[in-house]
Amino acid sequence: MNPLSKTLSLLTHLTLLIATLLLFGMPGAFAQSDSEELILEEVIVTATKRAVSIQELALSVTALQGSDLEDEAAFSFADYAESVPGLSFNGNEPGNSKLIVRGISTDSFNAQLQSTVGVYIDEMPGVDVFIPTSTPDLHMFDINRVEVLRGPQGTLWGSSAMGGALRIVTNKPNVTENEYATRVTASSVSDGDFGYGLDGMANFVLSPDTLALRLVAYTRTDAGYLDAPNLGEKNSNEIAVTGGRASLRWTANDRLTIDLTTTYQKIDADDGSGAWLNDPLNPAVSATTKDRLRFNYIPETREQRMTVSNLVIEYEFDNFSLVSSTTLGDMELNSVTDQTSNTTLPTVPITGGTLFESGFFNEDQSETFTQELRLVSNNPDSAFEWVAGVFYLDNERELRSHQSLLSNAEMYPFPLLPGNVQFTQDIDNGRTEKAVFGELTWHLNDRWAATVGARYFDNEQDFSTAITFAPFAPGFPPFVQAGDTTTSESDYTPKVSVSFAPNDDMMFYALASKGYRLGGANQAALGLPFPIPATFDSDTLWNYELGARTVWNGGQTVLNATLFHVEWDDIQSAFRLDIPPLPPFPFFFNAGKGHSTGIEVELAAQLNENWEFHTAITALEAEMDSVDDVTGGITDVQPGAKLPGTPEFQASTWLQYSFTLFGNESSFRMSHRYVGESNFDLVSTAVQGDYNVFGLLLNSDISDNMVLSIFVKNLADDDGVTSTVPGNPFAGFADVRYLVSPRTIGLSLQATF
Repeated sequence: MNPLSKTLSLLTHLTLLIATLLLFGMPGAFAQSDSEELILEEVIVTATKRAVSIQELALSVTALQGSDLEDEAAFSFADYAESVPGLSFNGNEPGNSKLIVRGISTDSFNAQLQSTVGVYIDEMPGVDVFIPTSTPDLHMFDINRVEVLRGPQGTLWGSSAMGGALRIVTNKPNVTENEYATRVTASSVSDGDFGYGLDGMANFVLSPDTLALRLVAYTRTDAGYLDAPNLGEKNSNEIAVTGGRASLRWTANDRLTIDLTTTYQKIDADDGSGAWLNDPLNPAVSATTKDRLRFNYIPETREQRMTVSNLVIEYEFDNFSLVSSTTLGDMELNSVTDQTSNTTLPTVPITGGTLFESGFFNEDQSETFTQELRLVSNNPDSAFEWVAGVFYLDNERELRSHQSLLSNAEMYPFPLLPGNVQFTQDIDNGRTEKAVFGELTWHLNDRWAATVGARYFDNEQDFSTAITFAPFAPGFPPFVQAGDTTTSESDYTPKVSVSFAPNDDMMFYALASKGYRLGGANQAALGLPFPIPATFDSDTLWNYELGARTVWNGGQTVLNATLFHVEWDDIQSAFRLDIPPLPPFPFFFNAGKGHSTGIEVELAAQLNENWEFHTAITALEAEMDSVDDVTGGITDVQPGAKLPGTPEFQASTWLQYSFTLFGNESSFRMSHRYVGESNFDLVSTAVQGDYNVFGLLLNSDISDNMVLSIFVKNLADDDGVTSTVPGNPFAGFADVRYLVSPRTIGLSLQATF
């Protein structure tokens, strides 16, 4: 870690924070204005299954408004995730980046384990449980808001939200008037290519106040900036994103509303997004992150398709609402990973160095059905607010993979399967979840409130795997490793909180909540006679937090802070079984305890008619406390090891000046974010992070319905590492680094009608 960089960033953000509080945050600091324009906009979220102001919630939530994300030219996780306190972004291939909340993770990449952060599009969970190869990263256009819930959300959102949840809430049709919007974007990447985007939205009122259709379409090309000399390609990592959304709203009467929405998105990557630091087949070749090179021998293409359809029926009774949410989701992934180096290296003593181009081809399809029925109280005169519901999920997953030679197969010295296939891998995974949940808030008086909640769940998973290897020698049959198993678990996750509001501008709360993550199967153990446990159980944690939600200076300053402590038990830990001369067999088992303790601070201040300031700061300690011994298992994890993928300190700040330019309302924003150093995993010495990213943004209303934006991302062209994949040159695996995108200069033109 660079201590100077961390110290300077910490001092800068704390100085700005303290100065803002002293100068602008306290009553009487400057003359009050009667203008409502200086009051910060109230933020409404539905994180608790009802519409509530963030300032009234006894839990940690950050909301990013869709209109703000559009103004900032924020298109994906990489553009906005690190501006949220407590949320860490670990870059990877497009559509497969890792999100971590409050340090709750045992890796910085999407491995075999269920993610600890749930990603939801409207109400559908979008991350697979077993070997999550896709994380839905929806293009940010015509989005209502992004909600980030920190801490376990198991009571209302289930197992996929042990660390937290990220919800992308789309805009719904407007039944009162037609609306149209479009956006054109163009950009240039330093030492890279050009990017562009075209977005459009049309809202049609089919029957006034009753029926409306909203259509969204978009296409975006993210410029490539990595060169692949072995392929003879420059800027090989270009990414194309296309998609759309169709929403139909029927307001049948004052009580019944029906929303039907279908979202489709496709991500195409021409090559991998990681920079290689070495060529395993040519030890004399090396590079740095500043070189932005790749040494693969075949293109590592990736195509991800996502289709989500959601039907919400809401009927309002006199004192409560009945809501039915039905979702169908389909995720498809076709990807290629270069295996040339680790295929060629073992043959060098035999062939003298013949190049055997090889690729691992993966076809992954996941289908998910969810159904939720819930009752939500809506009586404003009652001292009680409550939510109660039932939930059902069915997920079916098929992974079909094979590794094949693409050149010189006739010279390959080892046996092959038909079609020059080195091996095949078929994995099937099914999951069902049934749950009953409820939450009750009792407003004892105007100042005190208490909340209790719980979710009882019953999960069942089935796993089957079949790996077929080429025969050991001619005349022998192929070797097949195959097996299957089923796991089932049932438990409950409680939650309790108490809040106190001494006045209308302050609220303090204490919260305790439990989260869980599903167990799974050890794929390497299925079908083998080795003493590896076939399955591992769920792990659980308790989250304790104290929070303050405060408004100052007549609504011109909002300061929110949260202290949290997490106790994590039965952590799903990685072990290995050594049986020489065979290679080590990795497996997972529940054998460890850990903790995460920290503070999150958010400050928003409308300093005066021209200046606005926002900052978000997180400081935490997340470590392993103990690792249990497992019979037959070996682990290199030690107590005190830092939980990977999350820095001890990160901060995001922007300062905006609003003014009139040639008679047009305009604003100029300067932004900065610092991400501290973190580890790749629990045992590796590889690190990532410790970088600063600066940005500039100029917005100008060039007419009543048109906004011109000029932006600079990564102004200093920092080659910060968002994620690390350490290599093993002796085994043919390269050292790979996923980087912050280089300096990008662009403009966008938005129009609404």
